[in-house]
Amino acid sequence: MRICPKAPRASTQTLAGKTIVITGALATMGRDEAQDRVRALGGKASGSVSRKTDFVVAGADAGSKLVKAQELGVPILDEAQFLRDIEKLLKDNKDKIPAATVKEIEEAIAEVHKLREKGSADELKTAMDRLE
Repeated sequence: MRICPKAPRASTQTLAGKTIVITGALATMGRDEAQDRVRALGGKASGSVSRKTDFVVAGADAGSKLVKAQELGVPILDEAQFLRDIEKLLKDNKDKIPAATVKEIEEAIAEVHKLREKGSADELKTAMDRLE
């Protein structure tokens, strides 16, 4: 998967005003959950890619949305980059985000860290497959 070097980085702001598309299978959460988290942080979760899309989060087996993002030059993040950015947003904005949302996102991040510590790409792939 080609990850855009100009992909946005987290700042001390929330995702307010950002349009984000989630595509493919994510290892730590379903697509609906990821979209809920984007909305909880003030972003707009879209189901289609356009020139107005700020970035695409691409999971395993991403298809036509990833291709369209590449064609349009829309920045693409992998799941790990997305979760790092979300983690930073949580740390910087905990007082502005509902506690239940913070807990759910922190649990997803912990799952990614746990899978990474095991060092097995196969286990990460297996976790992704279970979400389908």
